[in-house]
Amino acid sequence: MEVLSSEQVLERLHRRAQRQKLLGYAMYSSIVGGIFHDPALMLVPIDDHMVHRGHAVFDTATVKKGKVYQLDQHLDRFVVSATHARIPLLYDKAQMKSIILQTIVAGGRRDGLMVKYWLSVGGGGFSIVPEGTSAFYVVVFDYPSRGGNIAGIQEHTVSVPLKTPFLARIKTVNYLMNALTAMESREKGGVYGVQVDPEGYVAEGSTCNVAFVDEDGILRTPPFDAILAGITVKRILFLAQSLVERGVLRNIVVEPVKAVEGKQAAEMLILGGAFISPVISWDGIQIGNGRPGPVFAALHQLLEEDQISGEGQIDALPDSQSIGTST
Repeated sequence: MEVLSSEQVLERLHRRAQRQKLLGYAMYSSIVGGIFHDPALMLVPIDDHMVHRGHAVFDTATVKKGKVYQLDQHLDRFVVSATHARIPLLYDKAQMKSIILQTIVAGGRRDGLMVKYWLSVGGGGFSIVPEGTSAFYVVVFDYPSRGGNIAGIQEHTVSVPLKTPFLARIKTVNYLMNALTAMESREKGGVYGVQVDPEGYVAEGSTCNVAFVDEDGILRTPPFDAILAGITVKRILFLAQSLVERGVLRNIVVEPVKAVEGKQAAEMLILGGAFISPVISWDGIQIGNGRPGPVFAALHQLLEEDQISGEGQIDALPDSQSIGTST
């Protein structure tokens, strides 16, 4: 077995980045105190408790046409997650927001992006109790979902057990159950997967919330007491109020939904990551007429417009000239 020099390690990291076509455009790391562009160096130290203990939280935001969508709302949840996870903030909310915006601009692209950021309890040994200082990381990359699948997707119930309510309501890096949920669904021909509790009530998807439109025109989504309160679904519930006023919907309710009721719905929706997708089949059972419905079409249009002009929902990216070259 070779014992590699620092130069050999760096060369192999660059080869890996080229082979896997890593598409991180920019990264900020509090470990090095700046922003950089080399995908081969977009790494987290092995002694960081995010790596060997899963003691970290994260959140995201999307970038469309030079505008970052719902960054404040995501950062608010991020701070709450950090508090519950007992991770001291390295920076205040305004400082984190500034770093995130600067990292996006430094990446050189202003559309079709996702920015993901993490707060770790830090490094400093391999014990169960943290010994170091919190660490903050930001990475900007292409948004893989590209706004969801508007043609309709198939979904499947999975056997993966639910997280406890405490863990489900915190956006930690421990996404093992989420990953297994998506993997099982995809093995069956689905995409995200749908978790159902032992009493038969709908919970959530791997990285998304689930909503239904029943035959009476009522938009229904499960309560957030035992699942993650999705930023997108909460915004959809607000935007949908205009559909009630227009007569497209009759009402909007947040209440438990039995899976058997969901399969009889006129429409089923997957919501998350600033996108909405219609589900046209669940566990092989056709939803509604098997095509994207009118409520989906209306909500999709409202969400698209909101990402460009939603009041209090967007941050315009600063000019690239405001980003220093020393990073």
